[in-house]
Amino acid sequence: MYLIRSLLPSLYLCCVVCLADDLEFKPSTTPQNPTLESSFARTQALLLLDYENDANFNSKIDKYYTAGVRLSFITKESNALRFLRFVSLQQFFKPSALHTSFGLAIKQEMYTPKDRFSPIPPEDDHPYGGYLGVSLRSFVRSAYVFESLGLDIGVVGKASGAKEVQDLIHDLTNNALLAGWGTQLRNELILNAHYGLSASVLKILEHTAHSLDLMPQFSLSLGNARIHSQASLLARFGYRLSPNTAPMYLNSGFMGAPYVGQWFSIYGFVGAGMRVVGRNMFLQGNTFAPHFASNHSIRIKPFVCEFVWGISLRYKRFEIVYSVVHRSREFATQDDFHSFGLISLGGRI
Repeated sequence: MYLIRSLLPSLYLCCVVCLADDLEFKPSTTPQNPTLESSFARTQALLLLDYENDANFNSKIDKYYTAGVRLSFITKESNALRFLRFVSLQQFFKPSALHTSFGLAIKQEMYTPKDRFSPIPPEDDHPYGGYLGVSLRSFVRSAYVFESLGLDIGVVGKASGAKEVQDLIHDLTNNALLAGWGTQLRNELILNAHYGLSASVLKILEHTAHSLDLMPQFSLSLGNARIHSQASLLARFGYRLSPNTAPMYLNSGFMGAPYVGQWFSIYGFVGAGMRVVGRNMFLQGNTFAPHFASNHSIRIKPFVCEFVWGISLRYKRFEIVYSVVHRSREFATQDDFHSFGLISLGGRI
């Protein structure tokens, strides 16, 4: 919360300056109806840096899903990628326009138990685990619907380098090193497919700059790391909402979508989702490699709830997002909800 309070004065000043500049020097090409942005293809590529950490919400927390970082490149929307439409459900409804793009990302995730200083964590605690890999994504967007289809390819275990990265960060920040990384998941190749569908509906104040809308969403993950599906509802409210825009989380069932417009926009959002879980390697242990005895007692919860809130600020080429995810207990012996914060920086290139 200290992070939020420290950012508020700067964020307020930035909003006032940007809004004043936007209103005074607004070019004549700016559409009177902000939703018209969705009618045009995004003509520039995006570079995004996303950082998730439980310390981004509460600096005293360091457990369970403790950190994740991702660097993403998303191409401009182009007719050269028309072949991506054939994997889209939208083609059967014949929308007026379909815009396609492709994404490539590299990411790393870290998982640790609540008992961080025992060489062998309790059997009913979250096991140590790390993931390192690349993500391939296709995006298909129409006026009010967005789809994503992707594949994660990577490794868990020592090959992920999660221990070394965390040790380096703890050394630099003068924090104690965690003692149980020797019990982390074994090396295993990860192949996980993802599908997501999101829509902007029930737009209120449609023909004004100030807007409120609802975004029902569905996501599905299938692979040896995770098997789950999630239904969610996201509400956005603010100035110049761009349809099909939402934060792109690393580790959440909420469906993210890159921003489209290039004018000043600021909005807040809240959301809730229900997940049905079939498998979670980071709790239940390796799928194909031998298991460690230290995690054989973990019993996952078949239903998990997620709640999110946050704020997004976009101006011309740049966007910044701060968001918090609250997740209900994922395994039977987990002590409480777990929360982590997302800081996302994006720019057009």
